[in-house]
Amino acid sequence: MAVFQGIGLARGIAIGPAFLYRPAPLEVGRRRAGRTVEELTRFEGALQRVQAHLRALRAAIPSALRPETDRLLEAQVLLLADPALVDRARGAILEGRPAEQAWQEAVEAYLSIFASIQAEDLRARAADLSDVGRSVLAALLGRLETAPFGMARGAVLVAEMLGPNEALQLAVQPPRGLCLAGGTPTAPVAVVARRLELPAAIGLGEDFLRQVRSGQTLVVDGSTGLVEVEPEPEVLAYYRERQRLLQEVRPAREVGAPAVTADGWRVDVRVDLERPDELLPALAGGAEGIGLARTDFLFLGKETPPPEEEQVAAYRRLLEQVPAGRVFFCTLSAGPEAPLPFPAEPELRNPLLGLRGVRLSLAYLSAFREQLRAILRAGAGRSIGVVFPMAETLAELRAALEWLERARLDLQNAGLPQAQDVAPAVLLQTPLSVLGLEALAGEEVGFFLDLDRLTEYLTACDRHNLRVAHLFRPLHPAVLRLVQEAVEALHRRGRRLDVCGESAGSPGAVALLLGLGVDGFCLPAGHIAGVKVLLGRLSIPEVQALAREALFRSSAAEVESLVENFWESRRAR
Repeated sequence: MAVFQGIGLARGIAIGPAFLYRPAPLEVGRRRAGRTVEELTRFEGALQRVQAHLRALRAAIPSALRPETDRLLEAQVLLLADPALVDRARGAILEGRPAEQAWQEAVEAYLSIFASIQAEDLRARAADLSDVGRSVLAALLGRLETAPFGMARGAVLVAEMLGPNEALQLAVQPPRGLCLAGGTPTAPVAVVARRLELPAAIGLGEDFLRQVRSGQTLVVDGSTGLVEVEPEPEVLAYYRERQRLLQEVRPAREVGAPAVTADGWRVDVRVDLERPDELLPALAGGAEGIGLARTDFLFLGKETPPPEEEQVAAYRRLLEQVPAGRVFFCTLSAGPEAPLPFPAEPELRNPLLGLRGVRLSLAYLSAFREQLRAILRAGAGRSIGVVFPMAETLAELRAALEWLERARLDLQNAGLPQAQDVAPAVLLQTPLSVLGLEALAGEEVGFFLDLDRLTEYLTACDRHNLRVAHLFRPLHPAVLRLVQEAVEALHRRGRRLDVCGESAGSPGAVALLLGLGVDGFCLPAGHIAGVKVLLGRLSIPEVQALAREALFRSSAAEVESLVENFWESRRAR
């Protein structure tokens, strides 16, 4: 038996035989070019076959997955039609090179350009280009595969990494589980795995890949990223029981019902929305509205901030899909997962400690003012909120509020309709903001707490860095004490606290956060239905007792063991 720790992507347990996927290398042998017209015909035919393959792939993908998969497909289709890339290959063919060599040289030239630029959006584009490059080359060599995995049903797919095209194949041919030696939580394969609710672990390392053999029994814990190879019988029995209990949750989902604890305590469960196309899956999963509507998606890949009118239209479209309830728009955050190509800042050693959140907005006031105006205009006739991420000090918060008021006066003086019911709020992300909460709470604002980011800052750990991701422990007693501090400071003033972040949706976090007194959850779409079921199994007195006990533990491991035993004891009843 061997145990490997990676990064979990989706809640669930997978048990099955390993299937090792190692795509065969595409060798471009030396050959003399045929007649130019023949080489051009071969090249154009390869492009058409790959385009047809992508169309067929889209048709085979279930429609419920289309919002995510269409973005990946669109990137590949655009590259196949990119005149600079395709014409470069055509030009090399006209100079007498074989089609394979001409295409490979064109792709490698562009990949070398992308490799010299550290922007996140260009790294993603490089992955798409590498994938498209391989597909066209395979078509030229007569080796374009429509079903690359060829695995039996019920297998756990094991690979070094999966590119965008292979990630799309998961939606057509989903394995029971997924284990990758590499990968990041924002890679295309991670996006697809989460949408499929596929128990998956990434970042398991090359040693994992060297040790695993096809056919070996694997257990994948998608919540923790833990993978066990050939587990002992008692360990396997434990995971099979956990798997059975998790599967019982699915038919128990009462999507339309509000979240209520076993003793009748009402808890808000809303979606933490990264992109508008996540909204419908969230509502289908039982989200009771939008807790946080992130706005970074509008700014990504742009050399300049989007115009005000473009922002107004995007925010209005979102509001139209949620006809009732207050929607909180979070101003530009620009975290390390979504760095911006503007402003042209030098590459930072650690983006978490750089210019982001309100710091960024207050440094670029023209863009900040336009975004605030757009949010207010889009919210005309509605109740909305404006959330300031990383407003860590009273001075930053007051400055942000002042610019919100200036935006309101701008619109009033221009005679433009705007939201009249506007609730400003702060997104707490650092220990400083929590420990200084008494000062921040002196302003008439609401509060959200980002558990993911708070844990990163407190543990000095980037959860997306594979070398330190194992240190990211949201259930560490020190993190829980900060949450307790925030809840108590706000409740003394009659204010509520909503907690957001992916880590807030784990069973242990749900029980502990509820016991600490949080008032609501803002979660990614994939967590909502399961969390509502979990809340229905809890009572306030028992989770309060659990939280009190957890606060006195000395390590994250002790707390994790405590909550695991808590849930196991409940299942045994």
